Amino acid sequence: MKKITLGFLLVGVMTILAIGYWALGIFSEGVTAGTFSKIQDSKPPLTTDEVVNLLGQPSHIDESESTGVKGEVYYYPWHKSEMKIVFVNGTVFHAEYTPDKKS
Repeated sequence: MKKITLGFLLVGVMTILAIGYWALGIFSEGVTAGTFSKIQDSKPPLTTDEVVNLLGQPSHIDESESTGVKGEVYYYPWHKSEMKIVFVNGTVFHAEYTPDKKS
């Protein structure tokens, strides 16, 4: 009896996770060539908040500061691709998109 209940519970949890993953793919643009173009071609350059609103939170951020200039690199891996966005003083300075990131 407990094995059957545990099996149903596992199937239910997996279904909920699958639906959540599917919904995230629909409701957020994620890292794509289209979002890369929006970030790279935006005039004036996008701010860190605007990029986070577009892509969500990065997987990690590298930061440095020197003589009043603050630099940050946001990393967005997505399947086999990756986007790196370099911010200088809070606005996009450079965006780099690697469509076939080697694992």
